[in-house]
Parts: sequence; structure tokens; C-alpha cells
Amino acid sequence: FSGEGGTVCMERKGMYGIMDSTGKILVPFISHAPTCFINGIALIFDKDDHIIAYADKESTYAFSEPYSYYARQEEFVLVERNNQYGILDLKKHQLVIPIIYDEIGEISPEGIAIALRNGRWGFVDIHGNTTFQ
Repeated sequence: FSGEGGTVCMERKGMYGIMDSTGKILVPFISHAPTCFINGIALIFDKDDHIIAYADKESTYAFSEPYSYYARQEEFVLVERNNQYGILDLKKHQLVIPIIYDEIGEISPEGIAIALRNGRWGFVDIHGNTTFQ
């Protein structure tokens, strides 16, 4: 299927990758699920639908451990491990909200999300600041 910027998600031998309009492979055929660029970044999944890496049009970045994928907003991805949630910033190549929360809502345009931890609701932001009651 077609992606942004004239890219195409392709399948080979049950694995998915991304090519540009000239046939150049931008993301190798390593994803177990279809992937495409959204705001210049594509997610790469293993056979269990965990995020194992992500790619831009120049490089692929692997994670040391897979993340369970829940939602994506622009360059931010809500991820889960062991029933705890956090948020990855794919442009900064790092977790901006650690995987320690019982629940996390969507990130506002200001970079703030509502979160639940240890039975208490509060706010977290993409700069590491927290406010809990």
C-alpha cells in the first residue's frame, strides 16, 4: 500500500518493508506487520506484534527489548511492558515518560498526559515533569 512521500509498503516472503518510487529499499523487509511512514517514521514489528525497531528514511533503530504497542500520536508512541505504560519519543530516540504508569492518556498538544500510578491520578509531560495529588 502507498505511504507518505511516494513510499510503498511491500511484502516479501511474509515480511514487510518500505521502498521509494525508484525501488530503493528504505526499510528492510524485517517487519512481521505492514508498516508505513507517518511523519517520517515507520514502526517495525515482531511476530507477536511488539515494536522491535523503528526507521526513518536514512536509518533503522533497534530497541534492546521489544515494546507492546498501544497507540501513536505523531512521533510519540504509547508502549507497555508488564502492565505498565510509558511513552517513546521516536524523534529523540528515547523514552520521555518512563514505563512505570498503570494508565496513560493521550498527549495534549502541549506535551502533557493524564496518568495513573499507584492508585493516584496526575499529569506527566514529555520533559519528565509529574504532578500527582
